[in-house]
Amino acid sequence: MAAERLPNVGTVTTSFKQSRLAQLRSGQNILITQNNAPIFLMSEEAIITTIEPGSNRTIDESLSLEFLNVRFRIVRPSEYENKVVMVAFKDPPWLSELEPSAPLNGYVMQQGEFAASLVKDDRIAKGLKVTIEVSDF
Repeated sequence: MAAERLPNVGTVTTSFKQSRLAQLRSGQNILITQNNAPIFLMSEEAIITTIEPGSNRTIDESLSLEFLNVRFRIVRPSEYENKVVMVAFKDPPWLSELEPSAPLNGYVMQQGEFAASLVKDDRIAKGLKVTIEVSDF
């Protein structure tokens, strides 16, 4: 699939996932199209506001995973009041490794907040700042 480069905008392509993986690592906001509809992706900062114990899952007898239910709030919530958008983790990279059952198109953020079920990790702490990518539906 051919991608067309636009100056200071990013990549325009019909493949959302390819563009997201290829372009968002640079930290730039980009405009892409999916089914001929423009989607604007923006990097934002969010913080962990709540951490609660989640479920425990056992795969065979040799692997047991403990999950946490983690709530995030965007640092600039006023821009997202009365909006429903999709978000995905961008940085730190290890956070993406802790979401084995993440939604394909990202998490739904409403009123500047979203929740994720993550594998328990000592690096997850209340107040941790993360970078997320925000996109319209």
